[in-house]
Amino acid sequence: MSFLLPLAIALGISFVPVWLVRAAKSARAQDYFIAGEPVPPDVMRNSFVAYFLRIATFAALFAWGGSGDFLPAAILAVCLGLGIYLVSLLREPLLGFLDTALSAGTSATVHAFLAAQHGNEARLRLLAACLTVVALTGLITAEAFAGAILVRPLFAASTGGVYLVAGGMLLLALLCTTVSGNSGVMHSVQLQLGLIYFGLFGSVALILYFIVSDASPTAPQAKFAIGFVAAAGALIMLYRRSKYVDTAQIETSLQAESARGSSGASRLLSRLEKILNPFISAIVVFVVVLTGMEIFSVGPSAMARDSIAAFAMGTSTSGMTLGSLSLLALLYPLVDARTWQTMAAAVKATQCDPVGRSATVERVLHSAAVEVPLVWLLIAMFGTLAALVTDAPAGRDALLTFMDWLVAEQGGPADFVLSFFLVGLFAMALSAMSSMLSAMLWVMRYDVLPALSPDPSPTRAVVAGAGVCVLAILLVCAAAALLGMKFTSSSFLVLLVGCCCAQLALAPLLMRDLLTAGRSTRPEDLSASWSITAVLTAAGAGIAALVLCGLTGSEAWLWAALPVTVGTGIAALLSARFLHRS
Repeated sequence: MSFLLPLAIALGISFVPVWLVRAAKSARAQDYFIAGEPVPPDVMRNSFVAYFLRIATFAALFAWGGSGDFLPAAILAVCLGLGIYLVSLLREPLLGFLDTALSAGTSATVHAFLAAQHGNEARLRLLAACLTVVALTGLITAEAFAGAILVRPLFAASTGGVYLVAGGMLLLALLCTTVSGNSGVMHSVQLQLGLIYFGLFGSVALILYFIVSDASPTAPQAKFAIGFVAAAGALIMLYRRSKYVDTAQIETSLQAESARGSSGASRLLSRLEKILNPFISAIVVFVVVLTGMEIFSVGPSAMARDSIAAFAMGTSTSGMTLGSLSLLALLYPLVDARTWQTMAAAVKATQCDPVGRSATVERVLHSAAVEVPLVWLLIAMFGTLAALVTDAPAGRDALLTFMDWLVAEQGGPADFVLSFFLVGLFAMALSAMSSMLSAMLWVMRYDVLPALSPDPSPTRAVVAGAGVCVLAILLVCAAAALLGMKFTSSSFLVLLVGCCCAQLALAPLLMRDLLTAGRSTRPEDLSASWSITAVLTAAGAGIAALVLCGLTGSEAWLWAALPVTVGTGIAALLSARFLHRS
C-alpha cells in the first residue's frame, strides 16, 4: 500500500496550521468561533472555495461525466455560481446585521438575523438553529460515510475497516476544529484546497497519459472532455496566477507571544506552500500539453465538431431531478451557516473599515462564484475520461467502479493515480467536515445552548457538537451494517435530501426578510407565530415527501421534496399576508 505514505504526509501537513494557531484562542467565545485573529482575505477565499468541494457532490458529477451527461452538471454549476452571487447582491443588509451583532458580542448567525426581524423571537431562533444543527450533523456524517465507502476496496479482508475510516475521519475533523477554533480551520482548509488541486490535476494528468499513449479513437464526449480540461486548467492557473494556497506565514496574524514559539514551523510551512504552488502549476501545464497532443493528433476541426455534438446530446436526467437540484444549488449558499460564518470573519477583520469590509466579502463571494462551478465541471470531465480508460458501464456507481479498477490494477501508473486520487478525496472530505463542524459548533454555542443552559460556554458547545456527531456516525454505521446502505443508494440520497430540506425550510422567510430589510417602512403582515408556522410547515412538507418516497419506493417523491419544501414555505407566507389584509 504505497499510496498510504503520500496520504499520511498530505493529511499531516494540513494539521500544521491547526497546531500553529492553537495558542491564538481567546477567552472570548466570539474569538474562538469567528476567526479570533485577522485572517487574510486569500485564506478566507480558499477555505470558502474548498468548502463546496465535497465527496457527495464529487460522486454525482463524476457519474454524470462518466455517462457523458454534461447538461445536468453544467446547470448545477451555473446555479451554484448564481446562488453565491445572490448572496453578494444581498450582502449590505447582512453586513449591517453582522457588524452590529459582532460589536455587541451577540449571535451573528442566520437564525439570529431571522429572529431580529421578528421582534427577537427566541422560539424562531431556536427552531431555525435546531434545523441547521440537524442538517449539518447529517451532512458531516454523510461525508464521513461516503469517504469510508470509497476506500472499502482497500480493506477487502476487513469488514470493520470502513467503520474505522469513518470514525477516524470524524476524529480528524474534531481535532482540526476544536484545537484552534475557526482561525485554525480556515488556515487548514485553505491548505487542503491546494491538496485537492494537487490530487485532482495529478489524477487527470495520469488518466490523460493513458489516453494519449493508447492512441485509439475516442468518443465525442471524451473529445469534449479533453478540450474542456485543457481550458479549465489554463483558466484556473491564470485566474489564480499560480497561487493556489496563501503562502504568508501564519504567525503574522497571531499575537507576538504566540509567534515566537512557532516561527520555525511557520516558516517551514510557508516554504512548503511556496513549493506546492508551482508544483501544481507544473501538473496543470503537463495536462495542457497532453491535451494539446491529443487535439493535434485528432485535428482541431474534428475535435471541435465532435465536442459540439457531444454537448448537444440530450440528457437522461429527469426534469424533476434537474429542477430540484438547481433549486438547491441556487438557495443553499444563502441559508448555509458556513457562508454566514465566513462573512462574519470578514466583517470582524475589517470592522474599522466599512468600505474594505464590503470589498473583502465581495471578493470572497465573487471568486467562489466563478471558481467552484469551474471545478465542478472539471470533475465531470474527469469522470468522462476515467470511464474511457476503465471501460466501465455508466451509472451512479461510476466512482466506486473507478476505485475498484484502481485497486485491481496492481503496480504501475495505476498506483500513482490512486495516490493522487486518495489525497484529493480525503482533502475534500476533511475540509468539508471541518468547515461544517466549525459552523455547527458556532450555532450550538450562540443559538441552541443559550436556550437550554445558563452557561453556554465554548467547552459545552464542543462537547455537545462532538456528541451529536458521534451518535450520528454510530447510527449510520448501524444502518449500513443492517441495511447494506451505500452512498449511491436511495436511502443515502434520502439522508442527503432530508438534510437539505431542513436548511431550505428557512429560505422563503429569509428571502422575504432580506428583501424588506432595507425599507424604511416594513409590512407588518407576519407575526412571529406565523413565521414559526411557515418554517415548520416547509420542513414538515419536505419530510412528508421523503416519507412517501420510502413508503412507495418512487424516486419522484425524493426529488419533489426540495421544491415542496420551498413552495410550502412560500405558500404559508402568502397565506399570512392574505389573512392580514382580510
